[in-house]
Amino acid sequence: MKYNHLFIATLLFITACNNTNIGGGGSYRNISGKATITEIKNINDATCPDSVQIYFDFKPDNVDDIKTYKFPNFSDTHASLYSNHYPSRAWVVRKNIKIGDIYTANREEIITGTSTPYSFNIVDKNVYPYQDRNPDGTYQDICKQ
Repeated sequence: MKYNHLFIATLLFITACNNTNIGGGGSYRNISGKATITEIKNINDATCPDSVQIYFDFKPDNVDDIKTYKFPNFSDTHASLYSNHYPSRAWVVRKNIKIGDIYTANREEIITGTSTPYSFNIVDKNVYPYQDRNPDGTYQDICKQ
């Protein structure tokens, strides 16, 4: 009997260790479209004194895709470009990001897994802050540029 309990406990442990979807991961459906910058707002975050928050509206390339959203209550309007990672105004100026700019983007909705149910991905690398690297390969701090 005690060997049965040991076997079951071992089996549960192995099963738990092989579950890679808990707390993250998954597959997503990509809905292609365009993101239009609608607002660049000064926020002066404590960690980045000259920081801004960038907002955009997403419009799918195929407007019929809206009818198939898995999460229709998550709005395509007034979305935050970097989800609480605030760039400095100098970085935004250097990247030439302005209100009215239009970028290729995807709305991503989870299909499987337990990660974030939906998000947006700006495809144009010009506005992706983590493309900028230091000579040693580390990412530049978008607040200090």
